[in-house]
Amino acid sequence: MDIKYGSLIKDARIKKGVSQKQLSDNICSQGLISQIEMNQTIPTVDIFLKIASKLEINLDVLTSKKVEFDDQYYFSEFIFLVNKAKRDRNYREIQLILNDEESNIMKKGRDQVKQFFYWHKGICFFHLYDDFIKAIMYYKKALGITGSSIGQEYFIGLELEILISIGITYSAIKNQPKAIHLFKKVSNSLSKSSDINNNKKLELKLLYNLSKAHGLNKDFCLALKYAKKGRNICISHGYLYLLGEFNYQIGINLIETKEIEKGVEYLEQAITVFDIEGKKVMSEFVNNKIEKLE
Repeated sequence: MDIKYGSLIKDARIKKGVSQKQLSDNICSQGLISQIEMNQTIPTVDIFLKIASKLEINLDVLTSKKVEFDDQYYFSEFIFLVNKAKRDRNYREIQLILNDEESNIMKKGRDQVKQFFYWHKGICFFHLYDDFIKAIMYYKKALGITGSSIGQEYFIGLELEILISIGITYSAIKNQPKAIHLFKKVSNSLSKSSDINNNKKLELKLLYNLSKAHGLNKDFCLALKYAKKGRNICISHGYLYLLGEFNYQIGINLIETKEIEKGVEYLEQAITVFDIEGKKVMSEFVNNKIEKLE
């Protein structure tokens, strides 16, 4: 790319006397406009064209400066923006991006991109509307893109992530046996993968959800087993990812087995990790748990 989109957009916005909030209206979040203007991210084609139209930016000028969008770059940027919003748990932002990009993805997207798209449609229905039926429908549709189905035994790539999402959904509607069954399919698929050492984050996500589902199913010993295994991986690899959550799972399951003092120690460790990560809500939640025990 020969020019920075952020600088161009910021200059045009200031000249028009438009605030970031006004510019973002009916296009995207104000936060995304701020990131674009600071050149921290590049807008997808649809979002850029909407911004350009609103600010009356001459697209011929851009063409003369050799600003090009190739499909591979475009879809990589789409995936980047969705993943960033997901890390921030900003599911409204994900929904906005999906709505803006649906037409382009259905016309030009490769199967992997379409699978990613349907997976996140399901995630939005799950987190924004508690619509578990539609969430599972989109998860299954995502699996179908690669010819897979929930009934098969072996999964690869993005299918593993989607299957975990389906398991989480069944766990949320209190069908723990179904959730555990799906998580074990992921575990079996991972064990057969030659790339297992590069899938530590996925393995940690799986172990956390196995621990959580077994705990909700009152199988506290298995819940502890998976949580301790996940915690050990985090510590041995220096990961903060899910370390606080594993400490929490160990703590509450120890408390369920009447090892209250030991359980509280792990809950306090969970608070320490959540504080380091800036997860204030989680930290306060665990602290309230401890106060109720005293």
